[in-house]
This record gives sequence, C-alpha cells and structure tokens, in this order.
Amino acid sequence: MPRDRGYGGLSIRAQGCAHGCQEICVTAAARGEYRFRPLPIAMTRRLSQRRRCERWAREQLIDEAFARYLDWLTESEEVNAAYLRWSRAPRKDGALPFAAYGAALDREEHAASLYRAVIDRIEQRFEGEERLAGTQPGATRA
Repeated sequence: MPRDRGYGGLSIRAQGCAHGCQEICVTAAARGEYRFRPLPIAMTRRLSQRRRCERWAREQLIDEAFARYLDWLTESEEVNAAYLRWSRAPRKDGALPFAAYGAALDREEHAASLYRAVIDRIEQRFEGEERLAGTQPGATRA
C-alpha cells in the first residue's frame, strides 16, 4: 500500500482553506503519520512577514505598557508630594494645597486607567497565544 493511502487504500485529503493553505495528505491514519506538501514560496514569505509583524506589535504593546507604568509612577510620586505639601501647609492656607492634591489624585487615577487598559490588551493577546500553545490562561510560569 502506498504511503499516501489511508484506511482501505483510499487517499484522504483535507480541503484547502480560503486563506490559501495547501491540501494535507493523511498517511497511515492508524499509525498517526502525516505528510505535508511543502509550502509555496509566496506563502512562506507571508508567514514570515506575519511573524515579524506580530513580534513587532507585541514589542510595541509591551513598550507602551512600560511607558504607561512610568507615567503612573510619576503621577503617583506627584500625589505623595502634593499630600506632603498639603499636610505641612498652615491650616488657614490649606485650600490651595488641598486642591492641588485633589488634582494630582485625578491625574494619577487617569494614568492608572491608561496603564490598566494596556495591560488588558496584553492579557487578551497573550491569552490567545497561550491557548494556541496549549497552556491554560492565567497559569503561572516557572
């Protein structure tokens, strides 16, 4: 029996998909062996470009998260400084430092929400990659 024949000597072929994937010849299904046709050169280039693009997008997302973290950290330090100024201000002059403290809290909250939004996008992206890799989302890594 030829290698590309399945049960009963019949050739089993998967249909090509709309994205241009080639047919897959299933061989010796009982033994679980598979034979793939080589990828066309154009498809190999597309896959390579897609991987580079995905890697670039992932790196950009991580860079953005780090930048948003630094923004939040700066605003958090400003909240501490504003609180210190307010707490040391004389009671009669406390209104302006208190307003500055409130404004610093608002800026810090805004920076935290931007950081959280980026982290949510990262979690969505990497959860999809974990699912493709066969790991459970949210599992700790060693």
